[in-house]
Amino acid sequence: VVVSLLFWWKINCENHVWPFRYFESLDSDAERIRFLIQGWPENPPKGFPCNVPFPDIGKRFLEFYPWLSDKNSLVLRFEDLVTDKKSRVNSLKRIIQYIMPNIDEELIPEYIELMEKGANPDHSKTFRKGKTRQWPQYFSSEHNNIFKSKAGKLLVDLGYENNEDW
Repeated sequence: VVVSLLFWWKINCENHVWPFRYFESLDSDAERIRFLIQGWPENPPKGFPCNVPFPDIGKRFLEFYPWLSDKNSLVLRFEDLVTDKKSRVNSLKRIIQYIMPNIDEELIPEYIELMEKGANPDHSKTFRKGKTRQWPQYFSSEHNNIFKSKAGKLLVDLGYENNEDW
């Protein structure tokens, strides 16, 4: 999520919002990744306000954590959409049936085809690469340590890591 957000913000920055302004002011992707993990700095540089509502990655994710057990939410993992064709098709079908519970089953393959076309990284604004576990290419050991301090347990709870020693 951090790496995806890094690339999304580099392309789609909204300069009128303080977190985007701060992000753009940073000199390197390493600094930007640190910011996306840590959230708004306690002591921002001159020209930036204090107390901008942009919490660290752990707090941002905890806002969505209750959805995992909410019977009215459809929970999917990104990996389900990119790992293999069977998993992707099953996930897309679940999305369609969730959004349109009374859909005619014969229409589902057509919708799946349209959704797959929309996920083409060459044509999608939100689907950059469609690959998993790319973060080690961008995270330094410092980033790893900061992430662990902010959201390490969350990765274990979500099943992305076996323990906090990754």
